[in-house]
Amino acid sequence: MEKTLKNIDAWLKIPAVVTGILSIGFFVFDLIILLQLQPKMVHFDSLSERDFQLVNYSGYGLIVFLLFCLLSIYRLLRFLKYAERITFLSIVSLAAAIAGFLLIFSFIGLLDDIGDQYEQKLSQPEWNWLYPVIVLQIAVAVWLVCMHYLDMNLVRQEKQITLDGNIFLLVHYTGSLCGFLGVVFLLTGFRFASAWNLLIHSTIVPIILLIPYILILVYWLICKLQEKSRTWFDEKQLQDIGKSAILTLIIHFLIMTGLFILNYNNLAGAVRLLWLPIDLFLCLTSFSVWNLIFYTKG
Repeated sequence: MEKTLKNIDAWLKIPAVVTGILSIGFFVFDLIILLQLQPKMVHFDSLSERDFQLVNYSGYGLIVFLLFCLLSIYRLLRFLKYAERITFLSIVSLAAAIAGFLLIFSFIGLLDDIGDQYEQKLSQPEWNWLYPVIVLQIAVAVWLVCMHYLDMNLVRQEKQITLDGNIFLLVHYTGSLCGFLGVVFLLTGFRFASAWNLLIHSTIVPIILLIPYILILVYWLICKLQEKSRTWFDEKQLQDIGKSAILTLIIHFLIMTGLFILNYNNLAGAVRLLWLPIDLFLCLTSFSVWNLIFYTKG
């Protein structure tokens, strides 16, 4: 088993490092061309064919970065599946890979908004968000390339299979991250209520934020179905799930009631577009965090 894992890691390491380095190069290129294009677009100057071609190159870079994130997530999942213990470094790396995956959609959305506003000759405040997103993508790529290059001690920690507990933790780490990001994003809807869109901001973005969690759940389900003597949850996990569900119900009741009271005189405002996704991500965050707390207490 260990020899096979080493061989697979050796093959995965090369494309992971290469796509990571290429991603960094593409994002640096993006910064350069966008800094050149911003003055033109802000002042509504005409863009040349060359300008449009340069923007198209950003799309190629995103494809490479997407492949890099998927390779990173896959390699980390293999590690977490067989690791003797889950380290803080591996959790940070997994969070970075998931965040990088989600930032791809942020980048696309911001560029699309800027393009639409340029055509309609409107102000383009998204530029203030676009550059931090690119910097974060570079930071994610640099971090993960370093982790791949240093091997993250993946194989050396694969001494025995502790599959069930590791995947249980993995599901809730991912749920905590996706839930937290969802809550933070949705709360901005109260600040930018006039620009909030039901389809894009309250439907499409929450679905995108849930993709990593859904994929991890599917991964957990596949692993469970592959077990010969299948036990969905052990006694400790069942207790943790029960306690987490009760606490989540209490927290959910208090926060959603408070949200209703705070918006009582303006229920036709932003809250009507936000209450359901906030409810969903709040439950996901609370349930996942409490499960992690109870699990780590032993």
